[in-house]
Amino acid sequence: MLQLLKNLGNILPLTAHSFIPSFIMGLSILGYYIIEELSPTYMQTLHWNIYIIGIFIVGILAYFNRSKSLFFLLSIILSYLLINNLKRIYGVEYLSNPFYENLCLFLPLNLLFFYFLPNFKFLSKENLYVLIGFLIELTIFEQFSHTYSLGWNYIASSPLTYTHLSLLVSLLGGMIILFKASKSGKIIPSYLLFAYIEVMFGLIYSDVPSALTMSFFAAIITLLIANSYEIYYATYHDPLTGLLSRNSFILNSKHFPMKYSIGIICVDDYARLKKIFRKHEIKDLIEMISSQILELESEENVYRYDEDEFVVLWKSETKDEAFQKMENIRRKIAAAEFILSQRKKPIKLTISAGISEKKRSDGTSFDVLVRTKKALEQTNKFSQNITSQA
Repeated sequence: MLQLLKNLGNILPLTAHSFIPSFIMGLSILGYYIIEELSPTYMQTLHWNIYIIGIFIVGILAYFNRSKSLFFLLSIILSYLLINNLKRIYGVEYLSNPFYENLCLFLPLNLLFFYFLPNFKFLSKENLYVLIGFLIELTIFEQFSHTYSLGWNYIASSPLTYTHLSLLVSLLGGMIILFKASKSGKIIPSYLLFAYIEVMFGLIYSDVPSALTMSFFAAIITLLIANSYEIYYATYHDPLTGLLSRNSFILNSKHFPMKYSIGIICVDDYARLKKIFRKHEIKDLIEMISSQILELESEENVYRYDEDEFVVLWKSETKDEAFQKMENIRRKIAAAEFILSQRKKPIKLTISAGISEKKRSDGTSFDVLVRTKKALEQTNKFSQNITSQA
């Protein structure tokens, strides 16, 4: 069963992260069909939870610089607030109000834009530009809806609470997000897809209070789980290669066996490479180097310790045994040809490495690591593409 799921994940990466968000979405839809109308008290509780949990998540996303999900979430909360205000002011006639008609068109476009937004730092000029653009859009939205009373009602209405144009835009946006999420196979893109679907479902059946509230609540919970898992994962894994990070090494070092050897891999001439290649090309090279290492070593024993450094742990192995394995890694990388999409010629790279075995006098794994690092630095003063022992 596990092998079948793994194979499905290789064919369609989206399935690797779809169980939890699809379960949440299923519960919200099931609740809509089973419970025709929620009690006023329950609805009020659910209604306020959307704002409370939403504000809580906004704070978390701002602190951890998750701008993509942050703007995605703000669009959802503001839309939910606007729909409920329109219902309160206009009653059932809100469906034909220009504010609502424009919202049904602007919201999927906004979510689609924020889906492709890179994760800039919260306090950055890029996010400032996005925020300014968002405010300009709100101004245009308000001018069309209130000042000119112009909505998209010149397009014939569908049987649902959507105009045909809004429905078409929503479907196209969903197809684009589905394609990108399937291709990515990462946590956040996959969860954002389900949040998008939940919000669109809420808009389609917005005239039913329980459907609107449960759908938007499900979208916010989906974002909460996605970013919680992503933040936890990023704390203990390298976001580029997926390898365990320095934090994982610190945590796992408490459980290392009595006998082990540690190896440090350093990319030769890394400072010069950063001057020659672009940032995304450097990332591609690091990913390719990590894949070369993983062809010879198991993933749970390899750590991305620094920008240009990997640490390999060999449990219950002597320094000589680890040295031979490290030599295999060094030769494999030296013999490999790394191909970048924008470069016509393949690139040759080398690594230098250091090996050290835990001694009785070593108090912690960091004593072994420091000794290995010093031996590697001493060797690099005179030569590269070589494995040294400490």
